Amino acid sequence: MKQKSDLTQFRTEIVIVFIFLGSIGFPGTYRQIFGGFIETLYEYLSFLMQIVIMLTSSGETVMDVKLLDMKPKYRAIYQFMIFTFAESMLVTDVPKAQVVTSLRLSVTILFAIWLVEHFTLNRILKLFSYAQVLLDLAIVGIIVLRPGIAFQSGDTYSHALRGVYEAKCTGVGACLRPYRDVPPYRQ
Repeated sequence: MKQKSDLTQFRTEIVIVFIFLGSIGFPGTYRQIFGGFIETLYEYLSFLMQIVIMLTSSGETVMDVKLLDMKPKYRAIYQFMIFTFAESMLVTDVPKAQVVTSLRLSVTILFAIWLVEHFTLNRILKLFSYAQVLLDLAIVGIIVLRPGIAFQSGDTYSHALRGVYEAKCTGVGACLRPYRDVPPYRQ
């Protein structure tokens, strides 16, 4: 029985790495190679896998399965989730799309709680680091497959590596651009 549970644990962790990989930017620019559907497919597979993992780990039999174990210590998080869902539904112009977005956010929050309840922080960080290594390999892959996609140039930079990300993050430079003609502060 121990061998079966070890195999189940391994499979669960592989899926968690898959979910983390999507959270940190994959497939990104790979959609330019494989088509736009790949990103949507990856996002929805990740969403469904979060639900499946939470359901299948909740009990030994079908009768034990539950998506949510409402623990009082997470009450503030549950309230935030409900408030955000309700508030976003009240202000949206596109209710159908907003329901999907709000459900995805809610499942992600519940999945984060599930992770904390089932894994140590050390193990979560280790799984996340595996996802980061896979993302790094994907970046090397995009450099090799399509170097024209992997690098980007802009107003203030040239041939900057963007890897799998859709755009190079210019960070503070983009924020400060409107203020570049303002003289420095003097006392």
